[in-house]
Amino acid sequence: MLDYYGSIIMDENEIISRIIDSYQGKNYKKEHLETIISNYMNENKISRECSVSGWMVFLGKDYIKMVEEKYLSDLNDAEKKLAFTKIIDCSLGPDYIGEIEPEIIKDILE
Repeated sequence: MLDYYGSIIMDENEIISRIIDSYQGKNYKKEHLETIISNYMNENKISRECSVSGWMVFLGKDYIKMVEEKYLSDLNDAEKKLAFTKIIDCSLGPDYIGEIEPEIIKDILE
């Protein structure tokens, strides 16, 4: 006999919803979480469907951890860029920054 939950399939929307719901109580931006999940689904790092039992036993924790690591990495990168921008602004001043080629600033921030 088949496992009851093994025969119930979660679709893409349910997977996205469960991942996002796992961050309730944390001050994470839903839109950014959706972007990360969508990118991972496009890269086939997160499945677009799975069984309920597969989610509960194998995939759920791993997917949630993977999304959180990416979210925190993106947040860290953004904080570094902001800190760099503040340092440049305080050190050089807005008048001098306006004279620098925009491509140089763009290359530094990337």
